[in-house]
Amino acid sequence: MKRDPIRVLRALALALIALGPWATTLSAQVDQEGAGLIGDPGEPPDIEGLSEIRIEDLLNIEVTSVSRKSQKISQSAAAVFVLTQEDIQRAGARSLPEALRLVPGVEVAQLSRHRWSVTIRGFANVFASKLLVLIDGRSVYTPLFSGVFWNQQDVPIESIERIEVIRGPGGTIWGANAVNGVINVITKSARDSQGGQFRSVLGDSELESYLNYGFALGEDLHVRLQGHWFDRDGFAMPGEDANDWRNVQGGVRLDWTLDENDDLSVQVNAYRGDAEQQIDLALPTPPDFHRLVEDVIQFSGTNALARWHHRFDEHEDIDLQIYYDRTRRNEEAFEDSRDTWDLDFQHRFQPFEDHELVWGLGYRYIRDEFDGGFQVETDPKRRNYQVFSFFVQDEWRIVEDGLSLIVGTKVEHNDFSGFELQPSLRLVWNVNEENTVWAAISRAVETPSRATHDIRIRAPIIDVGGGFMASPEYQGSQEARATDLVAFELGWRGHVLDELSLDLALFYNDYEHVSTQEPGLPYLDPSGLPVLPLVYANRAKAEIYGLELAADWRPFDNLRITGSWSLLEVQEHSVGSGDPQAEQDETVSPHHRLVFRCHWDPLPELDLSGTLYWTDNLQGADIPSWLRLDLQARWRPTEDLELGLGVRNLLDDHHPEFQGTFGRVTAEVERSFYFWLDYRF
Repeated sequence: MKRDPIRVLRALALALIALGPWATTLSAQVDQEGAGLIGDPGEPPDIEGLSEIRIEDLLNIEVTSVSRKSQKISQSAAAVFVLTQEDIQRAGARSLPEALRLVPGVEVAQLSRHRWSVTIRGFANVFASKLLVLIDGRSVYTPLFSGVFWNQQDVPIESIERIEVIRGPGGTIWGANAVNGVINVITKSARDSQGGQFRSVLGDSELESYLNYGFALGEDLHVRLQGHWFDRDGFAMPGEDANDWRNVQGGVRLDWTLDENDDLSVQVNAYRGDAEQQIDLALPTPPDFHRLVEDVIQFSGTNALARWHHRFDEHEDIDLQIYYDRTRRNEEAFEDSRDTWDLDFQHRFQPFEDHELVWGLGYRYIRDEFDGGFQVETDPKRRNYQVFSFFVQDEWRIVEDGLSLIVGTKVEHNDFSGFELQPSLRLVWNVNEENTVWAAISRAVETPSRATHDIRIRAPIIDVGGGFMASPEYQGSQEARATDLVAFELGWRGHVLDELSLDLALFYNDYEHVSTQEPGLPYLDPSGLPVLPLVYANRAKAEIYGLELAADWRPFDNLRITGSWSLLEVQEHSVGSGDPQAEQDETVSPHHRLVFRCHWDPLPELDLSGTLYWTDNLQGADIPSWLRLDLQARWRPTEDLELGLGVRNLLDDHHPEFQGTFGRVTAEVERSFYFWLDYRF
């Protein structure tokens, strides 16, 4: 009997799903001890990824994002996960959100070719505002809404050293908006990028090229030049195909070993791109007061960063970082430009034999200009604001290599909500060489933004009930306050077999002053448009709890099976709110999410990879559960040449992943094929 290959693949995928809860990834990259502030990768590791690390060495992998110092995962009192360059390449990811799909507890849903909802542990939204994202220590969240414009974050995948993800609050170390997690993207140093690399990707819906060239100016000074360009076709939309995405980016990085105790790193990057979208534009003209238009978002930016690291000895060092970031975004509804200057200082030392203290100071100055129109505007149009911060954290080794208590806090002042205090108490117990238990209680805050404080947005006219038509007008409020989180976490990581490691994290998050939109009295504006005011307030609270299980199984030297299972429960409650959607966050995050990966190297020059994703349905959002299978083959006929072939979303022509504004599905993720060539010289 002939078998339908698609049916066979579906059956195989379902069989793999059944194994999902037993598999997830605890992958990471070895980092140099004593690496500097904000995740400087330090010296290059001896291996490219984790494929050659023994299973018993996983707890000794070092990360820098948990405590702003290099430490072993076994000593980290947090749910931390690390994606390496090899992990990302084997999964076929070509953008940061696609790479983050691999991380347990990270919710990634795609709305169009260039638009995603990315969050950790709930509150999913295209404007998700409780997640801090850093690229080489530079914050890329926009103060416009305390979130991330993901289509502006063009970090070439080939330049990434690793991505460290903290699931859970990181406010004590990183400050406001590190509420549900921190994503720290660390790129390769110039020292690790010597020689040339050219990579070209050709697919049925994408064209992409990357060029890197690194060289040395003497023994201690290394330079990297890079350029990146892509053109990606849009996904299918109802009746249209208007969400193409294009970008060009270039940069230079310099890493200089000044002497045996001092290192200096400088990098400059610039980018320019555009992305197509369809928007339902509110208009002041009757009879419809709105029009569906095809728009092109134009964005550009330049940033420069310098970092100095000085070592006094193995127990004491200081770091100083400064950066400037200029961004500009032009849409049909508004133009937004922003200049950011940031200064960060950190000092690590041992005041007593069993204590290690890290403290630091920070200052950020932001100048923005927002030019809107009938649909979107801010008052005032221009604003200058500042953030001052101080943090301190002490790690007390109660039992050497056994039990440690970490206590710290961050004090921060911003121009919207004033002073904010974000303390934490963490405990880590190394039961033995193979098992670690940790627990944490911490507070974090999401501070008001320009959107919650100063903005006015008129949405297209809708039926607001009783046959009454009106245009909802979202208004910021001078009374906006910070959303508070108190989080309780418990975790264990260790080995149950010589070939199998597990990582389990349990959490309970208690939120106060969650945002709501309070309805006001309808009125007619001068154009005759009926308007329903919806004023920003903080009249809701929420409890979110769940677990994240990760496993790494290596039954043979050339076979690695990993996966993750995330369980999430969201309960939101109104506190005297008139917002009819005050509890909508309960319906926008999946209860269950599975990721299953298999890497097989049948030959030294050939490797095969498969990644299977399953996401539960979004209750109340009319998004069914979906299953996705990505496959990839990579062949290295010579030391300098690599060829590859891959397919994304093999099991389905297309599927929706998230709901757009006012219940409209923006686009559906399609099946795609791609081929690449990578040449090193």
